[in-house]
Amino acid sequence: MFAELLARSSFSFLRGASHPEEIVEHAFQLDLETVCLCDLDGIYGAVRGWKKYNELIGRTTTLGGQVEQTESQFAPTTRYAIGSELTLALPTIVPGEPGALPPENEAITVALLVRTSLGYENLCRILTDSHEGREKGVSATSLDALRAHSEGLTALIVPPRQPGKTATFQAQVSALGEVLERHFSGRAGVAIYRHLDGLDRTRQRWAERVASLHDLPLVATARPSYHRPERKPLSDVMHCIRRGITLDEAGTELDGSS
Repeated sequence: MFAELLARSSFSFLRGASHPEEIVEHAFQLDLETVCLCDLDGIYGAVRGWKKYNELIGRTTTLGGQVEQTESQFAPTTRYAIGSELTLALPTIVPGEPGALPPENEAITVALLVRTSLGYENLCRILTDSHEGREKGVSATSLDALRAHSEGLTALIVPPRQPGKTATFQAQVSALGEVLERHFSGRAGVAIYRHLDGLDRTRQRWAERVASLHDLPLVATARPSYHRPERKPLSDVMHCIRRGITLDEAGTELDGSS
C-alpha cells in the first residue's frame, strides 16, 4: 500500500493541474492507503476534497449535523488527510522585517500534515503568520512559527528542485532540521521524489544527507501536480505562464513524469 502525502491541486495557483475532487477520486481508483491534499501555502482545496471523499464512501451530513450512510461505489479503504507545503523565509536581515523569499528553484519547503484537531488549528495559525504583512499570494513561514505551533502536526522537509550550495542555503537547512528534531520529535521526515527532470540523483543525495544529519526517516512521494498523464501538457503551460517563459525556453524546467 502507498500513501501519497504531497498531492498538489489546482488551488496551488499555476502549480497544480487537477481539481481536489479529481485527485481524491483517482486515489480511490488506485486504492491508495492515504491521499493528502497538500497545496502550497494554503489549505484552499481541503473542503472540496473532503466533500468528494465523503461522497465516495457514501457518507452525507444533513443540515441538522447528522451523518447518514448511503451505498458507496468504493470500499472506504483510502483515507483522506490535509496539510500544506509551506515556503520558508530566508533569515531576517533587518530586525522587525519579514524574511526574504529564496529563488524559486532553491526554495526549501516544509510540508505540515494534520494529525489532530489541535494540529489543524496550529496549521491555520502558521498560515496566518506566513501571509501577514505580505502581498496577496505571497507567503513565507518563519522557523519561530514552526517552533510555537508544532503540536498535532507531522513535518516533512521537501527537497527543492535544485538544492542550493550557498552558505545561506545550508544554514537554513541546518536550522530547519534542528527545529524538526526538537519540536517535531518522532513526527518528522525528509520527502524524496523523482520527476525525471535530470535532477533526481542530486535531490536524492541531498535528501539522504539531510536525513542522516538530523536522524530523520526518508518518506517516498510522487509529489504529483496532476492526477492523470493527460494533464501534463496543461501543467507545462501553467508552469510557463507562472514563469513568464515559452515552452521552448522552459527546457528541463518541465519534469519528465507522466
